[in-house]
Amino acid sequence: MTTRVLHVPTVDWQPTEGIARACREVAAELDECESFLVVDRDPGASGAAFAGVRVVPGWSPRTTWRRAFTRVCADLRPDVVHLHGGELAPLLAFAPSLRDISVVVTAYSPAAQRGPRGPRSRVEHRANVSPARTVFAGVGGVAIAKHALRSGRVRVLCTPDARVEATYQGCGPVIRACGGARVAQRQAVWSEDPVVVFAGRAQSGRGVDDLIDAFRIVRAEVPRARLRLLLLPGHAAARWRARLATETWAEVHVGGLDHLDDALAECQVGAFPFRWSNTLTPALAAAEAMAVGLPIVATDVACLAPLVESGVNGVLVPPCDTDALGHALADVLRAPESWAQLSRGARKTIEGRWSWAAAAEATREAYAIASRERSRT
Repeated sequence: MTTRVLHVPTVDWQPTEGIARACREVAAELDECESFLVVDRDPGASGAAFAGVRVVPGWSPRTTWRRAFTRVCADLRPDVVHLHGGELAPLLAFAPSLRDISVVVTAYSPAAQRGPRGPRSRVEHRANVSPARTVFAGVGGVAIAKHALRSGRVRVLCTPDARVEATYQGCGPVIRACGGARVAQRQAVWSEDPVVVFAGRAQSGRGVDDLIDAFRIVRAEVPRARLRLLLLPGHAAARWRARLATETWAEVHVGGLDHLDDALAECQVGAFPFRWSNTLTPALAAAEAMAVGLPIVATDVACLAPLVESGVNGVLVPPCDTDALGHALADVLRAPESWAQLSRGARKTIEGRWSWAAAAEATREAYAIASRERSRT
């Protein structure tokens, strides 16, 4: 029996990133589901995994969700509505048009997240994150989500984050549903001329300034080490390029990230020094680096901590601590046996819980639970 599933992102649809990637990859794995998508713009090729796409111009969970849900649900008659996103997702479960439809929510990260350290990072963070939204997420969002689970308005809550799982245990069904990459055919190998790579958007919150500062330590301890930045366009690209223009040990590439696995496999360590949790979903570029066997040195923030386990597939360091970052990178780069162990651990992480196939299996279980609960009511 085919299950009709309507996927509803509650944040902007960025076709190759975050929630868009998660929706598309999971939908493509679930052959037994007829998957639909509601977005505010033409998703282009990223909508190919869906049986249908409903474009609602001006779609916003803050303003148009009641009208949009009523119209789209009446048209599609889904068995399950899968809400993807942050603090607003559980609130949407109370839409009147969803009263008789099973709702599954994926909460990708904790509602209340630790703020950045250091005055500069706090200023940057305030420029990117609404204080009112932070307060709602940290206080009201958790209470609403717990009520939604206990009342049955949300049948199942999925999350890749153990902290989210712990927060909602006892409120209703909670499933660890991860996913972030596919194991790549190419595999990184050890080199005496090691390359540290960052891949992602050129935004200051990603901490590349800290990575550049940390390289004074890396170069002192591993003189042949080099830095490679693979950047999607962003406001910080010009600054980083200017900082590194005269450095022979660094290179900067700005553009698309096509064939990313090939580029990553030429490197030895992935560095993701985010100053705060810069993405709602786990950082998929870090997962893709792990998929080619790169040990990861990352900061302990919500979008990276679920992926990286110190001593298993990489090292976690505090945000904005350039000394800790530099020493951690140098330690990995100068120890071939330890590097090989972390490399194997990185690939095993993606082969296991963090594969898209595993994410689809967990999502399949969530839909089955939601369908059973619906049949009882």
